[in-house]
Amino acid sequence: MLGQGMGMGGSPQGFGGVDCCECPNCGTRSSHTRGVPCSTQECPNCGGSMMGAIDVVASRMLKLAKSLTAESGELLAENS
Repeated sequence: MLGQGMGMGGSPQGFGGVDCCECPNCGTRSSHTRGVPCSTQECPNCGGSMMGAIDVVASRMLKLAKSLTAESGELLAENS
C-alpha cells in the first residue's frame, strides 16, 4: 500500500514521506521529491549521501544518547 512503508530505518513517515532531505555530513538541505528516496540523492555541497531530515535528527539524538551513556559510565567508574 502506498505511503505505509518504514522508509530507510526510521519511523513510518505516512503518506508522502519527508519534506526535505539533509546531508548528515555537512547539514545541506534540499527539497524531497516524492517517490525518490533521499538516500539515492547526492549532496550538492560535499557529495555525501542525503537522508530524510527525520532520519538525520534521529541519528543525531542516538549519537548524543550514546555519548551521554559513555560519559556517565566513565564518571561512575571514576567515583567508585
